[in-house]
Amino acid sequence: MNRNILLALAMAATATAGAQTVVWQMPPADYADIQPYATGLYTVTQNGHVGIIRADGTQLVPPAYDDIAPYHDGKALLTRRQGAQNAIGGYLTADGRYVAFQATYYTISGIDFYSCGMLPATDAQGRKGYLDENGSPALGFNGTFSQVTPFSEGFASVFSGNGDSKKYALIDRHGNRAVFRLGLGEVNSGTNVFRGKAIIWDTNGKFYSFDTTTGRCTPTNKPYNTSFDYLYCFAGVSNRKREIPYTQPTPPTPDGASPTKGANGLYGYLAPDGRQVVPPQFTDATPFTDNVAIVAVGNRRGLLRWVAGTTQFAATPDKREYTYDSGESVTCRMNISIPELWNAKGVRLTAHDAATGQDLGGQLNGDTYTFTLQPQSPSKEVSLTATAEGLTLWQGKAQLAFHRINVVLHVTIAVPRTIANKAGQVPVTVTISNSGTDDGTTQVHITGSSALIEKHETVKVPAGGSVQLHTAFAVRNDMSGQFVNVATSRGATASRKGLNLESYY
Repeated sequence: MNRNILLALAMAATATAGAQTVVWQMPPADYADIQPYATGLYTVTQNGHVGIIRADGTQLVPPAYDDIAPYHDGKALLTRRQGAQNAIGGYLTADGRYVAFQATYYTISGIDFYSCGMLPATDAQGRKGYLDENGSPALGFNGTFSQVTPFSEGFASVFSGNGDSKKYALIDRHGNRAVFRLGLGEVNSGTNVFRGKAIIWDTNGKFYSFDTTTGRCTPTNKPYNTSFDYLYCFAGVSNRKREIPYTQPTPPTPDGASPTKGANGLYGYLAPDGRQVVPPQFTDATPFTDNVAIVAVGNRRGLLRWVAGTTQFAATPDKREYTYDSGESVTCRMNISIPELWNAKGVRLTAHDAATGQDLGGQLNGDTYTFTLQPQSPSKEVSLTATAEGLTLWQGKAQLAFHRINVVLHVTIAVPRTIANKAGQVPVTVTISNSGTDDGTTQVHITGSSALIEKHETVKVPAGGSVQLHTAFAVRNDMSGQFVNVATSRGATASRKGLNLESYY
């Protein structure tokens, strides 16, 4: 590959993942399922029972229920099955509050919802009555009522007795009974209140409209449709149906990153522009809604929070090109950028050879990642992975460029005379020449017999050039068998042996 291209690659080797990151909103927990319920709320399933958690992962409703009803009157009943009955555990409000009942009561089929702040229910003895918004008994539960209906506009139709002795009454929230003045007949039965009026009829089959404001009964025609709606009013009067108009919670709208399956069969996340922001690692994943996503790790499920930030994961080589000698290892350093949110969370970084998968065994210290390798080619692609708290936060690649130094050293030793000069020395000149195409730095060690003045020096030898080092033998008397050795850190050596030196005198 062209060297200029390699340099360009190295300069562009910052591997990034976009200016976003994720953190655990709730680490994976032993929930068999998590589903969006409403804005900021999620249903969780554990051991076959359902509960509610908030978007921050804290528990709002313990997973102890079999059903969470839709909303009516701003309340969603939480029930659990007990034989053929549904015990009421409490309710969830539309604004996300949980009201737990302190005593056990049971729903009545067909009217298992609050209206006007009152809930028809039965106690453990089967006695009927009404619970207030605290789940406390407000009316009945003393055997008075044989049948109850939902409250409508502050009133409810109730019955006592059964069969021919069954009696109708219209009560308010305090249990006060309406008084009907019909003239000749007696009240036989009646409906709940719609637009301030209840329809009643007497034992003679005549129909009346009872005005709850004035207390007057006015004769009226029998409605064409006398089937009852869900609030126990005539459907022909109210134009309402029997079906209860529950309000389903509105789940949040997906936003942000979307899950995508990777080559490993696991799910990660892509930003809207297609960049990977979370590497594939989850067995299941939902889109982000209100910056929170549900993910599965094996049989456990947790919540991820999407965090926008000004910094991003990135790795940049500290050099455009690493130089090395043939057979030597190179210490590579990556400048690492970590989003602020993860700075103090013990992020672990690993590097692998992208081609072979070999772990390069690096170490992250502060914002620098260091590893050592022995180049085999002018370039190497390195795969980087950042992990913390059980999350693979980022995966990227960086291209490293290498240049093997062409330094070919030769050493010569010159001892031009064997007779010492007036200073009592026989000069020694060492020449280090470089026939290679690159400048080279080397350590030079000049050692020898006892008379030699040793010298150790680091020199830079220019390409096609040479440098000289000077030392000497200190000669006091005639000396035989003297020698000098020269060794360089790049492997070039030379020696002169069997030198017979004469003193100056």
